[in-house]
Amino acid sequence: MIDGRSSAIIGGMKNRIDSSRFNSIIIGESNLISASYASIIGGKANEVAGSGSSILGSGSSTVQAEYSSIGGGRNNRVLTDFSVISGGVNQLGGGVASFIGGGVQNETEGISSAVIAGCGNLSEGNQSFVGAGAYNKSRGLYSSIIGGNQNTTTANADGSVIVAGTQDTISGTYSFVAGGGLQYVSGNFAAIAGGSQNRAEGTQSFIGGGNLNRVVGLNSAVVGGISHEALGIGVAVMGGENHGILGQNTTIA
Repeated sequence: MIDGRSSAIIGGMKNRIDSSRFNSIIIGESNLISASYASIIGGKANEVAGSGSSILGSGSSTVQAEYSSIGGGRNNRVLTDFSVISGGVNQLGGGVASFIGGGVQNETEGISSAVIAGCGNLSEGNQSFVGAGAYNKSRGLYSSIIGGNQNTTTANADGSVIVAGTQDTISGTYSFVAGGGLQYVSGNFAAIAGGSQNRAEGTQSFIGGGNLNRVVGLNSAVVGGISHEALGIGVAVMGGENHGILGQNTTIA
């Protein structure tokens, strides 16, 4: 049924265009357009309610924003303008000019944010990014999580990156975790390269690897080993076990 001007329905069944113009529905079933300059090609029970938007071959999906699109999949929703969901299931595009490539239950909230794939991932910060993995949350401005599982860049972690790992967290700005498990970086310009349960809390601090190491001091480092604490300024622990170091510009090899 068509209730609009200069619109067309070609094939399919139970498709409808309501009170709008310059729209088209090509095949499919029970699809609905209620905005102008919109289109639906194939699929079932889809709805386009934003002008200039489109759905291609999806099922039970909705575009409620302008100049946005859903490429496929099922039960996907776009709520903001200039956004795209390429496919997947139960995806939610909630950030203006955001992108979701595929996967399941991924969500964008930030402006120009993106999730490429995976499951249960969230890009919340403006221009934030999640590449893949599961249940990762990129909340800082310009922050990124490339992959892994249950990793988080907090709202304060602007420009920070987690490459991989499990349950790693960054709350410092322009900081980095390459991988590992249960790593925590709260220092600004700080980094953890690997290992598990390490904490880089000082500004420009570094942990190369190992387990249960902690760096608090400015410009300090633990290269490897187990249960070290670098508490001074410009200090370093190279390896071993259970070393604690205070003072300034001191190294334990």
